[in-house]
Amino acid sequence: MKTAIFLMLFVPPIQSFGQECAPESQVRQVTDQLFRAMESGDSTSARAVFHPNARMQTSYIQRSTGKTVLIEGSLDEFIAAIGERKEDLWEERTANYSVHVDGQLA
Repeated sequence: MKTAIFLMLFVPPIQSFGQECAPESQVRQVTDQLFRAMESGDSTSARAVFHPNARMQTSYIQRSTGKTVLIEGSLDEFIAAIGERKEDLWEERTANYSVHVDGQLA
């Protein structure tokens, strides 16, 4: 699920925040909500953390050329996959990660 992590780094996943928490704490709450939704198969809860115009992107370095390749996926397909029943859980475990906020980008 590195795709989801990459997306959250470059697309503001935050639609609305309460005023009671620091921005970093709020980003952690959104991240935790997405991971719980992925594990439980709750596509509605997962969709709620994304901006309506969010784009799914991942990149890798192509071995033969050494160039970076950018692939754009479908948010709708990702959300649908979360909601499908599956034998393997989508469990994301994170430890000691840092959150950096700059305006609306986290």
